[in-house]
Formats: sequence, structure tokens, C-alpha cells
Amino acid sequence: MHKTVIDNPELLDWHNKRSHEILMHIVENDQFANRVQTLKIYAPGSGNSDMMKLLNGVFPKLRRLRVLECNGLLLLRRIIKNLPSLVPQLEILRLCDNINASKLPIFDKGFLLRQMPRLEELSLGIGWEKHFWFPDLLDDKMLLGSGIKRIHIKSFKRLVAPFITSSSISALTHLSLNVQSFGSLSPFEMVLKYGRNLRSLRIKGNLDPRTSHSQYFRRYVHALPYLTEFGIYVSVANDLHLADTDFFPSVCDFLIPKAAQLIHLELTAPRSLRGREKLGFDGGKWCWGILKPNHSVKMPFTKLESLSMTLPAGHKNFSIHYSKLIPKRLTTLTLSGEQLPHKFTKIFAISQNTRHRPYWPPDLRLVCLNTYLNACPIGEEHMLAKKVATCIPIVSVVKIVDDNPKYAGFWTVERKMKSRVAGEHHIVNVGMWTVRESTVLITEMLQKHGCDNNWFKDF
Repeated sequence: MHKTVIDNPELLDWHNKRSHEILMHIVENDQFANRVQTLKIYAPGSGNSDMMKLLNGVFPKLRRLRVLECNGLLLLRRIIKNLPSLVPQLEILRLCDNINASKLPIFDKGFLLRQMPRLEELSLGIGWEKHFWFPDLLDDKMLLGSGIKRIHIKSFKRLVAPFITSSSISALTHLSLNVQSFGSLSPFEMVLKYGRNLRSLRIKGNLDPRTSHSQYFRRYVHALPYLTEFGIYVSVANDLHLADTDFFPSVCDFLIPKAAQLIHLELTAPRSLRGREKLGFDGGKWCWGILKPNHSVKMPFTKLESLSMTLPAGHKNFSIHYSKLIPKRLTTLTLSGEQLPHKFTKIFAISQNTRHRPYWPPDLRLVCLNTYLNACPIGEEHMLAKKVATCIPIVSVVKIVDDNPKYAGFWTVERKMKSRVAGEHHIVNVGMWTVRESTVLITEMLQKHGCDNNWFKDF
């Protein structure tokens, strides 16, 4: 659960009460229990013994449970360890703990994934390493012998390194790694070498410029033949003089032959100008350049639905000069950069000249803006969200994200006609979501407004 919910006593009380009602209904009603296929458990860190007794009685009744998501693992350790016998039919398991204190004694218990033969997806978010370790992930034969096809791991290099240097990656179709620093290790070498079956790949973390990461994109140009989702969100150490200036050019050259098959694409550069220079971002020349038609491909990325990019450098009006490059099937657009929010009036300016109108995709419903270091002053989020909604007439939801963990960031767009005579003119208003809407009910709220959530699951 979002930390804001934990810090909000009223919302937490409501959540605990509602959870108790649902668990009681499962225990008392076998017919209802047989219909439950997804169970999400949030914040069981209050020491509520009644709730824990209920949970112990719930799992044996959930004979059709397919998806289990747990956030806050301190009191669930023994239950989760016994999942192979409690719910052997489980297909998706998501574990994280951003609730309990970081100084917890490590629960030194192995969790054998192969004991759950139907498990297809494993997501390990922040804090999981304090509670469990998975020997299957460190052994080629053990992982290849399991049925897991989709893995998301957010952890430290020492826990991820043995896994990404293993040929067991060949068994996966989806891989997402979120590591604070990869050190001298390149996460791309083994992924490109062995990830022949990967359809979705996302790498997020700090890259060491002393390692030539670009060489692997040049060497394995025909790798990942089935790729439909690709994302990199990288940073780089600024205190080192070495650089890998071919990184972004090599990534873009690698992606061009796959343009027609990609559905989701993320190319997010380091925050600092120096970091971007070290990885050859070159003001966005390469990343935004792959969206341009060329002599061989008139309309690249015809299937693309979600795009996340760092804003290009310079002072050009983004909406006028770059909106026409955005693929027309796009439904979700994410923009990052230090220009937000200080220059948003120029980025999303509306020209009165009909020859210079922006060309936004007709189905663009969700726009996300990533600002840095609490750059958006209090009170200006409303102005930024309204500016975006005014510039992009079809957008339904605007999401503004900065480094403040308590900031919800979602805004619903409402449009009203000024008059029936001038129906093309609208009054645009934006309303901020409540904490509950932007955390517990985020999926339902996005669906309500015709939006999809981010394609990568981030705990």
C-alpha cells in the first residue's frame, strides 16, 4: 500500500474494516470463496491478531485463487512460506514490503518456487529480501524446471547479479529488473544473449559508464525477436570521467527493425545533463528520431500504445513540433525532464495559427509528467494539469509525479461546452484524486476514465 495510506488513520481504519468484512464473507460463504480468484493484502503490520486468524482460515477455502498480492510481509511470513500446500494452484505471486521498518531481522527461510507448478509470474518489490530468499532464482536447472515465465525484481545488485548472469533467462517471456546500481555488471549482456523468448524487457537502475553497455546492442542486433515491450530507465555515476556515448544510439538502432511489433516503449535518460551526455542522449536526437518516418518505413511503430520518453532539449514548442511524431494508436504518454514544470507553458503552448496546430493521437487518454526533486511548487500542479488538458483536447487523466512520496498526482479532466452555438469551445477543469482513489482504487479509477495503468508493475 502507498505510504500515504498508512499515514492516514481514517483511511487505514476504513481499509481494515472493509478487509475484515471481506475475509469474514470468505470464511462464512463457501460459494463466494470459490469465486475469488484475486486477493490483495495490504498493510497487515498493526498486529491485529483477529485479522491474522482470519487469514489463516481463508487460504484453505480459496480453491480457485490465481493471483495473490501482499504488501507488508512481517506478519505473513509463515503463511506465505506455506503457500505451496495452501494454494498450489496459484499462478501469480507479488510480494513487497514498503511498510515495516528497514531494520528487521532477516527471516532466513528458503522458498522453493518449483513446489508451485502452476506459478507463471513472480513479482518481488521493495523489502522482500528481508523476509524470503528464492534458491530457484540462483540455479539454472531449478528455474528452468519451474513454470515461471514472468519475473519482476526490485532489489540490490548482490541479489540480482547471480540471476542475470544465468542462461535461465531463456525460459522467460517477461523480465523487469529495478536495481539501484548494477556496478560493473551490464544487465544487457546475458539478457540479449539468452533472452530468445522475451516479449517484455525493462531495465531500471544506475549504469557504470566504465562498462560498454552499447557493445551488446551492437553485437546482438538480431536478439529478442519476439519483443513487444521494451523499457530502459537509467541513470549514471557523475563522478566518473569515462562515458558510453554510443549507448542511446545503439539502443535506438537495435529497436528500429522491431518498430512494427512494439506495443510499449520507454526510453528515459538520466536526470542530469552530464549523465545524459555520458550515455549519448544528444538532446533526444536519437530517441525522438526513431519516431520519424524515413525512406524505408513511412509509419513506424504502428502498434505502439504506450510511450515514455525524456523530453528533447531546446526551446521548441513540444506540442507543435513533436506531437506529430507520436504514433497515432497511442493511449498513454509519459514525459520526463527538468523542463517540467518550469517551462510547461512553452511545452504545451497552443498556437492560434491553424497551420501550426498540434497533432495528438485521437485515443490519447492518459498523460503522465515526471518532474524531479519536488520541482513542482505547491499550487502549480493544478495549473500544469489544466494546461495539459487544454492543449490535448482528448486526454481524460493527467498524472504528475515527483519525488514526494506523499503526493498523489492524479487529476481528472472535465470539459463543459460554453454554448451550443460554439460547441467546439470548452471550459476545462481538473480535479485532483483523493488519496484513496490514487492508491487503493487506482486501477478502478483509471478504468472508469478509459485509461490503462502503466504496463510495468512497480511496487
